Amino acid sequence: MDVLEAIKKRHSVRAFLDKEVDESVVREIIEVSKQSPSGVNSQPWKVYAVLEKLEDNLVKEACEKFDAGSWEIRISGIPQ
Repeated sequence: MDVLEAIKKRHSVRAFLDKEVDESVVREIIEVSKQSPSGVNSQPWKVYAVLEKLEDNLVKEACEKFDAGSWEIRISGIPQ
């Protein structure tokens, strides 16, 4: 697939099947994603893959921490 074809076929997915994804597929996606470009080649990636169903209270706690600002966004043109 060339670049123009990839751009034309790109689409967003907002609905997902309740179907387990094979761990090898998840690992391959993570490996390939390491090739994504980053500003000044900083490669600030942190990837967390959860391969099992989380309890509702864990999801709720994570969302509350996110909403409370227990995270940060760093943008820099200078590598650290």
